[in-house]
Amino acid sequence: MEGEKKNRPDGRLYYSVLLEFYGKLLTDRQRAVIGYSLDEDLSLSEIAEITGITRQGVRDAIGKAEAQLSGYEEKLGMYAAYRDRQKCGEELCRLIRSGSADADSMIALVKTMCADQNL
Repeated sequence: MEGEKKNRPDGRLYYSVLLEFYGKLLTDRQRAVIGYSLDEDLSLSEIAEITGITRQGVRDAIGKAEAQLSGYEEKLGMYAAYRDRQKCGEELCRLIRSGSADADSMIALVKTMCADQNL
């Protein structure tokens, strides 16, 4: 898991990506509050005013939403799988552009990618 932390975006970007993958699993309030924070870049005070809850309530809701999003990723790994597929696609593009790869090496890479992703 330590290696996984090194390969993920940090902070706001990480949670923004997780929100895209798992946002529907949050409560409406959590999704709104963390969305205002991440997508709209609103302050705790601004979010509190919009939602009618206290600043501390906003802070707590964001913290709980972040913990839940991280937990979903830890259990389901959708972002990690997506990132791995992106890396394989980038490697395929690099091989194609370089002209150094033959069809057999590209097929082997695709087979490896599909096996790693259980496709």
